[in-house]
Amino acid sequence: MKRLLIIFAIPLVGAAAYLIFTGPVLYRSKIADACCGITRFVLLNPFRDRSREAVAEQFLGEMKQGHCNQVMATMPLDDERRRSICGEESRLRYATWKLKDREDQSVEQSKLFYLRWRTGEGIPSAAWINLKAQNRKWQVMGFNPVY
Repeated sequence: MKRLLIIFAIPLVGAAAYLIFTGPVLYRSKIADACCGITRFVLLNPFRDRSREAVAEQFLGEMKQGHCNQVMATMPLDDERRRSICGEESRLRYATWKLKDREDQSVEQSKLFYLRWRTGEGIPSAAWINLKAQNRKWQVMGFNPVY
């Protein structure tokens, strides 16, 4: 009985260690998504650090509430681009979103890819959110929506 327990415990501990110490993405295929042809199938690590995602989710929530000008004010964008994005965001009013991909370029920089849906529509729109750690705190540094 002990031998059987050890036989099952060793691979289980090995798998848990792998999940804990691997990056945020376990698997990424090159299969294109039907919506826009740029996303891929991505299996995210359930044990990943989600602090970056929490900042992006808060950003999207603020955009949903209509606070686009306030959250975009700190980004390095020209006024015309900021007005364009805020105009489209207020017109389209996205209701829900889902993280589809994540690329950690370094320990201080990440890109998160979201699909976003408007109320009553089945076809999503895409958006990249660029994050950077400044003074040990994640901040949104870029927002690149596809309308």
